[in-house]
Order: sequence, then structure tokens, then C-alpha cells
Amino acid sequence: MTPEIAAADLHPPRLPESFAALHASDMLAALGIGLLLATLIHLALRPAAKPARTDRDHDDNALISDDLSAPERLSRRAALFTRLGGRLPPDLRDSLYRSQSPEQLRRADERLDRLLGEARRRRRR
Repeated sequence: MTPEIAAADLHPPRLPESFAALHASDMLAALGIGLLLATLIHLALRPAAKPARTDRDHDDNALISDDLSAPERLSRRAALFTRLGGRLPPDLRDSLYRSQSPEQLRRADERLDRLLGEARRRRRR
């Protein structure tokens, strides 16, 4: 059986020709459904793609324990902050290289602690 004979035996379509044609609104609807499905798949797979806490996170906490001297703790926190992708503000960078009073070290340590918290939250997202 040739294609011409097979086409001649077919019944005419029952839908109007304009209904069977593909229009811009049909394409937009398909695009919308595709985006919706992609979003649902992304939301379903997102928890699986999220990196788990590693031993390195626990090691980082051990590196900056309160048992260290203030200058050593400040230095280690600054190193951790830069490893997390942060950039030390100039005044904190200067405080790493200057000798300071205990009060100045405490304020620098608190500020760096806040910056570390923000960097960790950004990293988890």
C-alpha cells in the first residue's frame, strides 16, 4: 500500500481547521505549563541538592573556640570569613595587624562574629 492510497482512505478531520492549527496562544499556554512543571521539579529536588553539613563546619567551629587568646581567635575568624567568600572591611583588616586594647579586640571580635554569621547564612542559601 502506497502513501497516496493510505491518505485517500482516511476520513476527513472532524475538527474545524482553525481549531487544529497551532496558534501563539497555544504556544504560550505550553510554555506556561512547561515553566510550572520545571518549577515544581526544582522545588522537589532542591532539598536533595542542598549540601549537607560537613565535618569541616564542625572543624570551623573548633578553630574559633573561646579557649583561644583574643588576637588568635580574631585571626582565625578572619581567615574563616575570607574562606567563606567574605571580604574584610579595612578597619577589621587593620585591627589584625595592630596591637589593641582588650576592649577594642572584643568589639572587633563581635563585629567579625556578626559578619561570619551573615556569611554562613549566605552560604546555606
